[in-house]
Amino acid sequence: MNTRKIIPFLTIALIMVFTSACGPSATVTETSIPTLDPLLNTSIAETAQSGVFGTLTQIALSLPTSTPTLQFTQTPTMTSTATATATSMKPMISVVVATLCRTGPGTVYDRVGELNINTLVEVYALDPSHSYYFIQNPNQPGSYCWVWGFYATPVNSYVGIPIYTPAYTPTPAISSTTTLTRTPTGTVTPVPGFTITNPVKRDCSGNQYLDVTITNIGGTIFKSGSVTIYNGTTVLVPTNASNDFVDLVGCDIHYSQGDLAPKEVGNLSSSVLPSGFSGKTLTIEVTLCSLDGMGGVCTTKSITYNS
Repeated sequence: MNTRKIIPFLTIALIMVFTSACGPSATVTETSIPTLDPLLNTSIAETAQSGVFGTLTQIALSLPTSTPTLQFTQTPTMTSTATATATSMKPMISVVVATLCRTGPGTVYDRVGELNINTLVEVYALDPSHSYYFIQNPNQPGSYCWVWGFYATPVNSYVGIPIYTPAYTPTPAISSTTTLTRTPTGTVTPVPGFTITNPVKRDCSGNQYLDVTITNIGGTIFKSGSVTIYNGTTVLVPTNASNDFVDLVGCDIHYSQGDLAPKEVGNLSSSVLPSGFSGKTLTIEVTLCSLDGMGGVCTTKSITYNS
């Protein structure tokens, strides 16, 4: 309601209340209506008007001053990793791992390019096994190569796509390789060797013997030996074999050893020399063996002896 209309109405109402406060007299007597003091009338009006304004002010303060504006908080949106999006209905692929592009469908062909992750490329053909895709070389536009399909994601329909068979399969180049032959590291067989020196006749109990000195110059341990004396091709003194290497003085043993190790020196004796032994050119043959009883590996040597 308009404030200007309310004020006169309230003013009149207050005047009526004020006038009725005096109450009716018991006896109605016609008297003249007193004339209100203009100043008093003005004061009453101002008081009423002040009360109305105070009430209206409180009402106004309790009401919203303007229509509230709704505030919207923006909800954050999740972003995802960019993926390749096809812009064509042609057969295409992308790869999840960077894949080499070769001159043919196989690892025996040369590398000529590489298809990077999330790069969409058009597929022009497949190999007969459908394992390789024929695409334009990403690194050399205008040329073509084959990319392995293990990491590939096909996009769109492949119905009617051509199947290409490579015209040739390259022969891998054979590089010369030096082969080292390893010598077996088994037991090395020692080479037997010995020398015969100092043939000397020895007397014992009226008999004569021929003693020879043996020096082991090889790698074999000798366990037995024999002495045979030839006159030409005829055996003059039969073979005398022994499992010991004995140094005799007359009929007494000076020392004896059961074997003849490398670099060791020992003696062997012949059988009894026959009469008529002197004055001849004879051959003394000595045989040494690696085992007792003239067994194992045996080696024979001879020297010329002038009796």
